Amino acid sequence: MLGLNSVVGLPISAVVPSLTVRSRLQRPLLLGFLTCYAAGWTGLWLIPTAAPWLWMGLLGVGMGSFSMVLTLIGLQARTPETTAALSTVTQGWGYVIAGIGPLLVGVLRGITDGYTGMFVLVLTGVAGLGVTGWISTGQRYVDDEVDRFVPGWSSAARPADVFEVAGAEAPVSAHVRPDDVSRRG
Repeated sequence: MLGLNSVVGLPISAVVPSLTVRSRLQRPLLLGFLTCYAAGWTGLWLIPTAAPWLWMGLLGVGMGSFSMVLTLIGLQARTPETTAALSTVTQGWGYVIAGIGPLLVGVLRGITDGYTGMFVLVLTGVAGLGVTGWISTGQRYVDDEVDRFVPGWSSAARPADVFEVAGAEAPVSAHVRPDDVSRRG
């Protein structure tokens, strides 16, 4: 069953980034992934032996949300610095949550002597994905938001302050101050 999940999920994950760059498709894709996740997990919870192939296939389609999230990281930032910061925060917290997940499943299994707690936890995660995904697919940049929350962060000034010289063996950057610029430009 896990192999089926991968066979379905891998080709979808290869196609999703090229669809995610189209802003009008982002929210429909998100809703499709959420629907597949919810149906797959609910099916495994309530009637696991009725159609296990279907449930795992739906979960494989839902896994396309991972490549969508990775694509959105690059689409939601204006500068390389902001992209790197957003990627660090998003992936850092994502992997922390993913690392804690199996431990929580084991603890819940030990406490309840069943898997109901796990399914509630996973479906809560799907709901969280829905909320954060809906916010992330809004048409705005994180650069415009971070200035309010991080003291000293001024991503708006960075593109004008730094330029790179193309064709140099090693990248060459120059920082320009307004008083260094001649009146003729």
